[in-house]
Amino acid sequence: AEAEALASLDRLWDRERPEVRLTLLGLFPEGELVRHHPWARPSAVWESVTPYVLTRHPKRHRDGRPKLNHRGEQVDGPEDQVRREWALRQAAAATPLPDLVAVELIEGVYLGRLGRTLRWAEFRRWRERGLGTHTPWYCGLRLTFAAPVAGPLALGYACHYGLGQFRPVDARA
Repeated sequence: AEAEALASLDRLWDRERPEVRLTLLGLFPEGELVRHHPWARPSAVWESVTPYVLTRHPKRHRDGRPKLNHRGEQVDGPEDQVRREWALRQAAAATPLPDLVAVELIEGVYLGRLGRTLRWAEFRRWRERGLGTHTPWYCGLRLTFAAPVAGPLALGYACHYGLGQFRPVDARA
């Protein structure tokens, strides 16, 4: 019944926006998506493919020094925010998710099709219209978990629009 309902949708619209046409590209039984897309398979280490954009401003003291948490990371800095978001996902998950044990900043993403490394500033990080943000707070991350996490994995601001996408580190194609 769910598959039939999805297949019956061919457009979305409202009075103030243009019509959006929909095409269902596929349905997969649980676990089958891994065979079709390498980013869906479980991995203990994931790295950014698009910029991780912070949802909060990193905190500083009045004299400009960064405020640090008990780990020595800046409060509301990238590491702190991704740890907080993962903890929220762990709390809401129906099945247990492994702990996030390490967060490292990375300089860019190598794209084999282009034959070069893209820096995070080369990505568009805001919407053209609406209430999007023009935040300078973005980076790339390598996340290490205590056990493999099934993908796909997306975190941070606008992750449902393509930012904050991660891939398993050994799926570099």
